[in-house]
Amino acid sequence: MLLVEDRLDVLLDQLRRLPRADQRAILRHLDPTDRQRIAAMLAGQVPPTPGGYSPQLNERVQEARGKRAAPRPLTPAASRALLAATGQGKAPGPSLASAIGDLLQPRGRP
Repeated sequence: MLLVEDRLDVLLDQLRRLPRADQRAILRHLDPTDRQRIAAMLAGQVPPTPGGYSPQLNERVQEARGKRAAPRPLTPAASRALLAATGQGKAPGPSLASAIGDLLQPRGRP
């Protein structure tokens, strides 16, 4: 039985064991990008991604590191968490506006 937690290589192995007609039926339910990617993996044409993460996650890591423009940028906290979780180094610090806003917050008196 397949589980959501299974690694991609386990899922691909299970898919390879199915009859070809069943494989095609499953692939038909995927969106075109995933269908092409999974079909290429089944054929052995796609090398593993760096770090073993999905291409989408690798793109988000590159965005968090400031190496790619992001259509929907991550918050600084999300960038730091993503980079910490993947061991990819430090994210850019908070924005200038955020840093100034933090300085202007009212402080409690002792």
